[in-house]
Amino acid sequence: MDRLCGVAPPIEVYDWRYHVVTHVRPCDAQVVRPQSGERPQACMIRVGRGMPAAAFDLMGVAGAKKRYVTASYEMLWRYHTLLPDSERTGYELLLPGLPTKLYVDIDAEYAINPQLTPERVAEMVDGLVGAIKALAASIGVPNPQHVVMDSSRPDKLSKHLIFDFFLENNYHCGAFMRRVRDALLRAHEPEEGAGDQRKDHPYFIWAPEKVRGEARFENVRTFWADLKVYTLHRLFRFYRNRKAKAGALPLLLEGESLEDPASRAAFLRCALQNHAGEPVFQCLESNGDAPTSTGDISHLRYDVPDAARGVRLAAPPALTPERVRALWEDFHFEALWALVGQSPRLLADDWRREFAFVNAQGVWRRHLTFAGAADLRAAVQREQPHTLHVGPLERGARAALQTQQDLLVFDIDIRDYARWRACCGAAPQTCARCWGIAEFAHRAVAGFVRDIGLGKAFVFFSGNKGIHIWVRGAAQFGAAPAREALLAAFARAPRTQRERRLRCVEELLDKRAEWLRFLHETMGVDVPSALRTADNEDAVVLRYLWPHLDEGVTRNVTHALKAPLALHATTANRCIWLPTPDASPFAPFDARANAEALARALAE
Repeated sequence: MDRLCGVAPPIEVYDWRYHVVTHVRPCDAQVVRPQSGERPQACMIRVGRGMPAAAFDLMGVAGAKKRYVTASYEMLWRYHTLLPDSERTGYELLLPGLPTKLYVDIDAEYAINPQLTPERVAEMVDGLVGAIKALAASIGVPNPQHVVMDSSRPDKLSKHLIFDFFLENNYHCGAFMRRVRDALLRAHEPEEGAGDQRKDHPYFIWAPEKVRGEARFENVRTFWADLKVYTLHRLFRFYRNRKAKAGALPLLLEGESLEDPASRAAFLRCALQNHAGEPVFQCLESNGDAPTSTGDISHLRYDVPDAARGVRLAAPPALTPERVRALWEDFHFEALWALVGQSPRLLADDWRREFAFVNAQGVWRRHLTFAGAADLRAAVQREQPHTLHVGPLERGARAALQTQQDLLVFDIDIRDYARWRACCGAAPQTCARCWGIAEFAHRAVAGFVRDIGLGKAFVFFSGNKGIHIWVRGAAQFGAAPAREALLAAFARAPRTQRERRLRCVEELLDKRAEWLRFLHETMGVDVPSALRTADNEDAVVLRYLWPHLDEGVTRNVTHALKAPLALHATTANRCIWLPTPDASPFAPFDARANAEALARALAE
């Protein structure tokens, strides 16, 4: 630790052995103890206040204990130069939520993978890099540069690849690499009956994996690039550093030797979160979910049981480039802007509506702002995103971004009624039989919005299995507590005593006989049995049909939701406006006329 003293500016050090954080300065030191139950990584993030963080293996200490340091990358480089090669055991601690360069970790044991000759390894690296660059090109990075670092031993292959573009955080790096894996699977998919893809696929290798609940390992087939390295508090080795294990070799650039002088430029380039304002991209999981940290990747490895061998990868989405181009050529940007665009007053105060472009691979570009409908049209028609999403109002630079939300959105998904709905199941589109659920939800939410004084709600078919309800001018619900109170009031509405019921509830129950007939005759609900366990008919109607909101969409003021009037990425259905509760997405419609009618309604 004495080497850190005298290096300015201050460095904060966490020493696992003493369970303290020491604030080291040239002339003094201050002890900061972790909070109760706090992990050392979390402690470093808290006391580091967003500064880069690193961990160093403690030499000669059993149990893989580490010393944690937070300082600038430049300062970490200077510290690195003070250490002898044998003591350079540093890792970058990836801080949650920060832009991160795409990184890839490749490990394989030669003993159980004899096919990995030097020539074969070089061929596999080239193929993996090609797949990564192809996906990167689709998000606007035409030919990203990359570096390859190597710390292979005679018994084990070990390479790190780092690409010179940033994703939203290291979770998005994981989603990106899972998409790369899927692309390679499709590219090398065998014909029917050609054998087990796990055994024959060129990018799947044997790897030892601990048998759960037992003290032994068994070899399994898994993807060549390690998909377990995209987790919370992930440590990733610095350039020229090694693990504190006997025989461990330092991580060198390919073609570099220990006799060559260490490169400051390479150290800074290989620091994954050394972000200086470069563009940042997003990448969702293949199913559209936001990436998350997980230590369990069993669902990610291509390792299916025999009974599922015949299952093929999902077919490409129906949203073809030709259909996307036709959409944006005829899209009514003025109607969309009238619904979600910032007002002249907000524009004068430098507030801009955030938009997000999502490409064919599901990779997001967020924090895009425009001055008006014409500006938005020009950008969309130039870049041809597959889907368009709408976020909050933003102001200021990315590092000090301010946000506010004056839109209120309710999301109802008919799949959430699966406990008793058994018509179209998990099919990617809803059916006419269960659309009555959406009609009830339309009446309920639009009436609720009216009853609490927010004015008119604009309801849209989601394009999949539900509806989205947009409300303008809801600045009083811009903060999370106000939205929580609103959601609580909506949940209480069907349970309120009759004399205190909202008008929207009474209007729905005026047609209780129709709704009971819909439940019994159309949806197959055993209404007589339900009535025997309920207080009255009203209770049955409200129990089954009162809307199931996706509360996360309403609660999250920074959520980016699919833009109305656009196409759904999976079904390629148009997200049309539903002017009345009995309007149906199954009836023939003219998309342009639908958008023009919306524009007129918004102008009223």
